Amino acid sequence: MARRFLEAISDAVPALVLADAAAKATLLLALAAIAALALGRASAAVRHRVWGLSLLGLAVLVPLSWVVPGGRFPIVPPAVAEFLTDRTPEVGNIGRDDRDASPRVAAPGGALPDPVDANFSGTTPDPGDAPADPTRPAPPDDPRDRPDPARRAIAGLGLIWSMGFLASVLYAVMGIIGNARRRRGSPEVVDRDWIALLGGLARELGIRRRVELRSSSSWPIPVTWGVVRPVILLPRSGLGWPEAARRAVLLHELAHIARSDAAFLTVGRLATAAFWFHPMAWYALHRLRVECEQASDDLVVRAGVRPTDYSRQLVGLARSLRGAGPALAVPMARTTSLEHRIMALFDERRSHRPLDPRSASALLCGAIVVMAGLAACRLGPSASGQQADPDPRPPAPIETAPSPTPDLVPEPTPDEDEPGPETHPITVSGRALDPDGRPIAGAEIFMASRLAAYRRIAETTTDADGRYEFLDVPLPIERADPNRLGGRDTGAFQVFGQAEGLGFAWRPVKWFFPKPSKIAYVPDMIDPPSRFEAGEPIVLDLNFPPAAAFSGRVVDDRGDPVPDARLEIRGCENLVPINNVVRGWSFDTLNERDSAPASMKIRTTDADGRFAFTGLPEGFLFRIDLRAEGFPSRWIYAATTADPVPDEDGAPVLIGEVELVLETPLDVPIVAVYGDTGEPAPRVMVSVAGGFVNTFQTSDEEGRVTLRVPPGDYRLSLLPERGTDYLVTEGRLDVGATPPAEPIVEPLRPAAILEVTVVDAETGEGLPDVDLWHQPGERSSRQGYYFRSWEVATRIAHVDRPRTDAGGTLRALVEPGKHRFGIAHDFSPRFYVPNEPRGEEVECRAGETVRLEFSMRKAR
Repeated sequence: MARRFLEAISDAVPALVLADAAAKATLLLALAAIAALALGRASAAVRHRVWGLSLLGLAVLVPLSWVVPGGRFPIVPPAVAEFLTDRTPEVGNIGRDDRDASPRVAAPGGALPDPVDANFSGTTPDPGDAPADPTRPAPPDDPRDRPDPARRAIAGLGLIWSMGFLASVLYAVMGIIGNARRRRGSPEVVDRDWIALLGGLARELGIRRRVELRSSSSWPIPVTWGVVRPVILLPRSGLGWPEAARRAVLLHELAHIARSDAAFLTVGRLATAAFWFHPMAWYALHRLRVECEQASDDLVVRAGVRPTDYSRQLVGLARSLRGAGPALAVPMARTTSLEHRIMALFDERRSHRPLDPRSASALLCGAIVVMAGLAACRLGPSASGQQADPDPRPPAPIETAPSPTPDLVPEPTPDEDEPGPETHPITVSGRALDPDGRPIAGAEIFMASRLAAYRRIAETTTDADGRYEFLDVPLPIERADPNRLGGRDTGAFQVFGQAEGLGFAWRPVKWFFPKPSKIAYVPDMIDPPSRFEAGEPIVLDLNFPPAAAFSGRVVDDRGDPVPDARLEIRGCENLVPINNVVRGWSFDTLNERDSAPASMKIRTTDADGRFAFTGLPEGFLFRIDLRAEGFPSRWIYAATTADPVPDEDGAPVLIGEVELVLETPLDVPIVAVYGDTGEPAPRVMVSVAGGFVNTFQTSDEEGRVTLRVPPGDYRLSLLPERGTDYLVTEGRLDVGATPPAEPIVEPLRPAAILEVTVVDAETGEGLPDVDLWHQPGERSSRQGYYFRSWEVATRIAHVDRPRTDAGGTLRALVEPGKHRFGIAHDFSPRFYVPNEPRGEEVECRAGETVRLEFSMRKAR
């Protein structure tokens, strides 16, 4: 048992791979140490980035060497190379046929035997069974016949490395578990002063992630951890610190979060776990910790905290530091480096500035060049022709190489004067199959883009084998949001079709990413795959279900037929959950006017009020929009099944042959007036909604509209004309059996007007492109502020989110009452932070103007 374990270790970790990695690690860390020494008078933030990039390179050194092509450096003595490669597997024994788990053996001359050859058994032949042939190369040396001491020595090295690696990883895992326990066992700080100060400082440092502030009686000093969900843990006794101490502590810990020190520390722990035997790796991790603390100290001092006061606070915190369990966290004060940190605070010869973007880019480019050069170098024997290839990359299986993927270039826009959306060519193919899996010839296949107003971008018909292909179709691409972490350029499309005698078929929306990424995603449980990368084949078969029908008549409440009524399918849903997941309105394209052909989704009643939808898929629920002249529009739910279906949103689901009765509407006159003056309010959108009725009209110059709705209780909304100082007004409208004798007067609520000016604190000049936030209550979160209005000419309901103009001013309509407003919720000039992070509370009165002035400064 022990012998087999040692053999497995020596097979899994070839010694030459470890030797190659150790040599490269030594050179990489030596270069980092030289660079840090040369940057001795630079800021700690610069040296922190040098050590962080070196540890990142250390973590990816071996995997990068597998994929980067390079040459061999013959500097290893032949005897040493022979010893180190003694357990390296033969190339022929590594390739495996996908259809057989047995190893494929290299034939004489290096070629693989044909896997369909009857003389090839798929197993390794015994050399003793073959006759001796002096012209044939000797069979590969059997590992079981190699010298036992050499094998044991190599296995011992691999075993020692594995034990050290597992111990280091276990220590890091214990730290992660410890952090999780501390998070669960420490309550969040609810003190308003702490929370307000934390939010203001985080905004100043450009931190958009939510930072949890917690306290613990068992942790003596402030500490932070977490990459995605950062946490700052305070000692319980520190909650009563004065304002200056609070500010210094939070600035220090937020500096760690802004600089992603926890991420660098995690990468550093992984690198030292893999190179635990290398003393320079541990030294690099130590220097990373030292420089990250000094960089945070520099930020605190730059923010205005006096170095003498801050050093006293560090000494006090260090005295309270006691031993604790392992944690991937960054404490504020360590006794081992405290003296050096305090001396650095008062050192006027070195820089205390942050890492600027230009320096960060230069360091990253330098690291990439160094890593590419190191990955391209290989250790090899000094005597050629005697050893196996010592390339540390694992030999790839001997298989037929796939054809190269052509370069995919975004298609140019056809008109440079009026450029359309950016596109990327994609090719989609597949087959149309009937319920028995047989190909369907002549089926109509369509493709629509979701990001181009759901317009149809391609169509074709299937051939005699049921095959279709959309070749290099320009798919509209939505550019990634530059302010969103991990954002990607994205396209979205849907393939669907119809075939004679069968129900129409579709595949749910598929997402396309023109730029590759290694970020994993959760697969679609309903219809995988849901995402495609550039270069991947996109094959989407369409399985057409049996055909079903939904038909009937549309009549009024007197039984008379309603001709020329338009019924349009706007969505369909599978009645049976797929993979235990309820499918929503998955045929998204049906909800748009011109994406799907009219023959698939639209019917019009004849003179007798009849309609018939044929070619529907069996077993689906449909949402249908019914519009008839003289009647308000309404929703209809129908299903292609013989079994009863529960109500949908309170409305019955119709089955089979139906009769749709449209109630005769009543004329309901409404007059919109301004609530403060009583004058008529023209160009106001007046809408009612209730049940499945939804209709609106725009008021005339006298503020009058006439809504035609059947009796019922409705929600009434008045959307004021854009540019007027009034707010959206909501109410109820109860329509009885008879129309009202007099018009119903509905007043619009007058708004309070807020005028905001934002200036540069140093120059006094107005700052453009700054938005407004609103906090409804003390315990509420801040919200980007907006208000709504109606524009008759374009028939657009506007949602206005005001931002300052070129002069730094904005105007907003607000609800009367007491509010807290502030600036820079989502938008502000780069590197600017507000001087009033908590905003200002004001009393707003209807019809009156409130003027506020805020200032912003550049972050240092």
